[in-house]
Amino acid sequence: DAAPAVVAEETPYQKRNAQIIAAAATGISRWGGKEIDRAIAEQKDQDTSTAPSTSAVPPTTFELRNAQVVAAAGAGKSRWGDMEVERAKANGAAEEEEEKLAAPVSLEDRVNLGARLLSV
Repeated sequence: DAAPAVVAEETPYQKRNAQIIAAAATGISRWGGKEIDRAIAEQKDQDTSTAPSTSAVPPTTFELRNAQVVAAAGAGKSRWGDMEVERAKANGAAEEEEEKLAAPVSLEDRVNLGARLLSV
């Protein structure tokens, strides 16, 4: 069985643009030239934006904050306490370890990772 393809549902605005383009193609459009050109341009933009992206997932706000806390502590200008800095370092290290693991993680490894995180 093949997995079903994930298809993004068209928004009402995208459906409207499709109707404008279809009406313009038949030559009986109530829309002006600028509106037709805009609809065509947006449809092209939509087609290119729905193509699979190879870019990496951007870091979360929490990851950015942890990086900032660790960097400030490294520069000696942290407003955070020692425990918060150590926790941010441990979270960053745990995330890096998780990213490095390419093979499936066994239950024992997950339990040990949890123990390491809680021992901070």
